[in-house]
Amino acid sequence: MPATRTTRTKTARTAPTDSTPAAEPPTESFGEAVQLSEAKIHQLESHISELYAFIDRNVLRSDVPLSVAKIMNAHPGSAQKLRVQLHNKVCEAYEKLLEDHGRKWSSNNSDNFIEAMMKFLPTVNLLFRLSNGAAPAFDVLAELGECSYGPQDDEWGSNEAPEGRPKLYQQLDELMLKIAKARWATTKEGLSEAIVRIEKTGKRLEGICLLDCHYFVRSLAYMKKQLGRR
Repeated sequence: MPATRTTRTKTARTAPTDSTPAAEPPTESFGEAVQLSEAKIHQLESHISELYAFIDRNVLRSDVPLSVAKIMNAHPGSAQKLRVQLHNKVCEAYEKLLEDHGRKWSSNNSDNFIEAMMKFLPTVNLLFRLSNGAAPAFDVLAELGECSYGPQDDEWGSNEAPEGRPKLYQQLDELMLKIAKARWATTKEGLSEAIVRIEKTGKRLEGICLLDCHYFVRSLAYMKKQLGRR
């Protein structure tokens, strides 16, 4: 008899499967990494805040590189911080002028006070353009006017204003008019007090002989008009 052939059925081989479960993310290490990153961010923010404070103590914001100034101006509360910087700088400049005037043989004169205050105008203008900057800009601008004269104006008793004074007061008045229109176009809050403050210094200037200084003439007229006064 012929030999019987046995047929073998070929079974397809399947690739071995990896039955190992996927590794769980190291949650503890991930959490530590997040905490470390947050700590570094807070540290960096603290360093940046210290840097901005250093800049404001030593340099007028208008003199800061534009790229840096834009970032500083965009920070919350930037207007108030700039107002504080300007107040400190104005007081520092004024007190130095008074100190120099008190020295024997001092060459300090009215023009020194005028020039010292005029250098702050670009930064006050910058403050005015910031968000919520109109009110603090008014305060600083009024302060510039109040610090624009010194003891020598009392001592000389002349009816002639120093050469630079009309120019300073014209620039103060132009900027104050813009500020007044922005601040009091739709409200009268704080307006009466602002008028009293300006008129007080104006009368002081008249009393010490600076009759032709034209102190905040246009802006004061606008402010009074808003209150229905002349």
